[in-house]
Amino acid sequence: MKKVSRMVLTAAFLLTGIGMTTKAAASSTDDEITAVNQKIEATQSSIDQAQKSISKLQSQQTKDEEEIHSLTVNINARKKHLAQQARSAQENDAGSIIQFITDSKNFSDVIDRIAAVVTMVKANNQTLAEQKNDKLKVVADKANVDSAADKQKQLNNQLNEQMANLAVQKVELKLKRLRKMQLLSKLLKKL
Repeated sequence: MKKVSRMVLTAAFLLTGIGMTTKAAASSTDDEITAVNQKIEATQSSIDQAQKSISKLQSQQTKDEEEIHSLTVNINARKKHLAQQARSAQENDAGSIIQFITDSKNFSDVIDRIAAVVTMVKANNQTLAEQKNDKLKVVADKANVDSAADKQKQLNNQLNEQMANLAVQKVELKLKRLRKMQLLSKLLKKL
């Protein structure tokens, strides 16, 4: 009888110990799964923020593309205008400007004609400056749009990779928990 009591007590002690160990191991795995789930939620939140950022970026990109198109139209129109002026200047040569001024009837007419020539030269210089600035703005806008799109794409790829890694971790932890449960089941069957 003493032997049977000892065996029952030993078996009970072993079952209790195995149960506690298994519960602790299962609890540890559950904690790990919970931590991975929290990481998944945080990463999903980051992905959601990245999507909002992408939407804003796409909106800005559309605006920049419209501005680039508008600037390109202006650049092409000025280019045609400047080409016409250059042809006209070649046909009339610089002597015609001097002749235009010297054909004045009086001193007041000379002043008016010089002012007209100066105004025309200033307008041409301003047109050339605007042309140069618009071309630089187009290049800068394109570079900004491309850079922002690349950065956002990289961030998106990183977040998607993190999400995939976390999903793999979660599956691995669930398998670990399942194996522990199967091991416990086998141990219990042996007893």
